[in-house]
Amino acid sequence: MAQNEYTKAIELITYYTDRFPNIATPYNILGNAYKQLNDKKEAKKYYQKAIDLGVKNVDPRLEEYRDNFKRLKQF
Repeated sequence: MAQNEYTKAIELITYYTDRFPNIATPYNILGNAYKQLNDKKEAKKYYQKAIDLGVKNVDPRLEEYRDNFKRLKQF
């Protein structure tokens, strides 16, 4: 993603979500990638998934996931 190759990043991160579906961080990263592609619908879906898993797993990054979701509404 650092090189603005969001489509490739989505493919790579999707691999991780398929292998490790209960970890929130990759879903948050997918949300970031879709946000950069101006796909709010997909970004919202993945941010919400990160939040849901963050709550379930008591993830220390939960507030980050929530902030990303809130910022999407302002985007």
